[in-house]
Amino acid sequence: NLTLAQNAGLTGGGVLSTGTLTLTQALTLSDFTYQWDIAADDDYDLLNFTSLTLSGDNYTVNVNALNGLGALSDDKSWTILSGLQTGNLGLWSLNQEAADAGFTLNLQGANLLLNYSAIPEPSTWALIVTGVVLLAVLRFRRFAPPRH
Repeated sequence: NLTLAQNAGLTGGGVLSTGTLTLTQALTLSDFTYQWDIAADDDYDLLNFTSLTLSGDNYTVNVNALNGLGALSDDKSWTILSGLQTGNLGLWSLNQEAADAGFTLNLQGANLLLNYSAIPEPSTWALIVTGVVLLAVLRFRRFAPPRH
């Protein structure tokens, strides 16, 4: 069995590069930070464990988009950690920049998933609001009583 000290850091491919870290021995983790790097939709870090036991109460995922968020397609989900023996989503958190950018975490069985939903640009919101207003005006004019 392998145990990492409190506040240890883990990464799949090293700092600022992607890859997979696979451990075939049982691992126990106390509080730690997972530096998760992504270069594109299909080029990202993965921590793959045979048996992972969590013994702390604070786990942080720091998301680092190596090529910027523009390299990601709309609405995507990645398995970023597999092999969890017990899971409590309340123990996991994202760094603030990732949360603000539209990332969320989800537990699915023994896997920790990272989900991304693209947040529309302000100009996109302006176009949507303009379209809704235009439709409302047209509908109002269509059903308005005739003027005499």
